[in-house]
This record gives sequence, structure tokens and C-alpha cells, in this order.
Amino acid sequence: IAGLAVTIGNEPWLTFSASDGRWQLVAPVGQAEVVVTDLRNGDRGTKSVFLTDPAAVASADLATQPAGPRVVEIDPEDGATDARRSSTTRVLFSERVAKLAPGDLLLTDAVGNPVLATLSTNLTRTEATLLPVNPLASGTLHTLTLAGTIADPAGLPLEGPRTFTFTTQSLAARG
Repeated sequence: IAGLAVTIGNEPWLTFSASDGRWQLVAPVGQAEVVVTDLRNGDRGTKSVFLTDPAAVASADLATQPAGPRVVEIDPEDGATDARRSSTTRVLFSERVAKLAPGDLLLTDAVGNPVLATLSTNLTRTEATLLPVNPLASGTLHTLTLAGTIADPAGLPLEGPRTFTFTTQSLAARG
């Protein structure tokens, strides 16, 4: 199929398949995961290849299949250490998700206590936002957990990571 996006794992390189379905892409020596994505509908396929020689050519036969949504962006970023205490937590999905329930995005503090927050989505349900009722505790690790029930309207479940963490800014000392 022409026009499929082809990447190598988390590498920054991208190419598109030609009209005959062939593609060429640079990959590091060692184990590499080739990922092909149909940008029209989000269907994906993966295949592992092992390269022993940087000048060698490897081939991988790939096919796409229906795939569930993925988290493509989160704010604050996963692992952030300076999140504002008054900020929202925003999740951007790769595609529309089915209607979310209040517990589908759960924000907890360092000891696992739920943070009271309101959940909203944009009209296309590709973005979800949690707005804490009160400012978050300063200098505290928070965890955002996405429920295993999150899926697209066809029922395909959320794929990829479901747990993300960030730490809020510490209060500045006053002199």
C-alpha cells in the first residue's frame, strides 16, 4: 500500500511506502522494531528485525491491522519535575475515544490518595483534561493512571503506557 508511514522504534527517522509498498529507512545496528502506520485510519503493524552490519540491508514484510488509541501527548510531561501546582493534566489521544467515565483518568498523590478533579473532553474526544479542585501539593510526586476500559468507539482498547508521573514545583522560600 502506498503512503504508509514507516518508522524504526523510537528513532527520529520517518519514510513513506512507495506505490509498490516498498520502503527504505536507516536503522541502528542491533534489534530494531519497524512500525508501519496507515495515517488514514490509524491501523498499525510492527515487525522486529536484527541488523548485524551497518551496511547490510534487511527486509521486513509488514501488514497493518486495526489498532486502538494511544497517548500521543501528556501535559505535564511524563517524568516532569517542575509542574505547576495549579495546572491541569491534559492527555491527547491518537484518535477519538469512547465516552470517558469520571474514574477513567485517576490522578493520585505520592501515597496513592486520589486527587479530587473534574474531567472534561473536547468535542471530538481526542483530548481529556483533569482540573484539580484545589492546587496540588508542592514538591510532590503525582501519578496519572488511565483505566483499562478506555477504548475507541469500535471497542479497540487503549494501547501503550497507561501510567504517567510528574512532580510539582516546590514552594519558593521567602526571605
